[in-house]
Amino acid sequence: MVAGEPVGPATDVFAWAAVMVFAGTGTPPFGNDSLPAVLRRILHDEPYLGDLPGPLRPIVLACLTKNPAARPGMQDVLLRLIGSRPAPYPGSHPVAPSAATLPPGHRRRQGKGMAVLTGVGALAVAGALVAGAITLMPPATTSAALAPPQTPKVTRTSTGGNVRVASVTLDGMKMGGCHHPSTFAVAKVAGPSGKQIPYQYRWIVDGQDEGKLTGFVTNGSDVLRRNPMSSFSAGKHSVVFRLLSGSGGGGSRSFTICEL
Repeated sequence: MVAGEPVGPATDVFAWAAVMVFAGTGTPPFGNDSLPAVLRRILHDEPYLGDLPGPLRPIVLACLTKNPAARPGMQDVLLRLIGSRPAPYPGSHPVAPSAATLPPGHRRRQGKGMAVLTGVGALAVAGALVAGAITLMPPATTSAALAPPQTPKVTRTSTGGNVRVASVTLDGMKMGGCHHPSTFAVAKVAGPSGKQIPYQYRWIVDGQDEGKLTGFVTNGSDVLRRNPMSSFSAGKHSVVFRLLSGSGGGGSRSFTICEL
């Protein structure tokens, strides 16, 4: 859909997989920051699956394949979740026999089955996809004897100093001593190449905290554009970028918007 392709079942499979990643890890597969940054990652970067469990991981990864034609069908995903058929992924779609090659009795049953599937059966498939995914999550261990409470394990987003702020700049037309209202801030974050690293950050614009967001360093860098579709009012403004993971740090820019 982002690339201008028609919307179809492959879009639903992609959306289901994205929901499973968020449910299993607490982090969206392509981040949750600005819309342009997320769209760029959807089109060009690999999804971040975090510590998604092993049995579910290859299924979700196949559903998030960039090429819609290479994604498994919803029935294939369901069968893989319940372990009914060890179909290879991605892009393996068995071709059903055509009506012309089936005996007359089989043709009637096939048409009736398809009608049911496209009706109420579709809801059952969707519910089974979620239920099947839940069954592949690591089971909670139980014991007859009461065990002492354990300190929950906290997964930190920090990467031990591997992520850092490279620069914070302004992107926009400068008109004498002021900037055009369409000016926006750009932060560049750097990290190790060859891997995908999640990090957290926040924008503070004119003293207003816009909340904690998640980004991903892919192939050594990530570029964050703070709301490039908006515009500033005339007057003085300040934009602060703060990196909450890795080495921390950040940068700020103060500027004046021209009155047009």
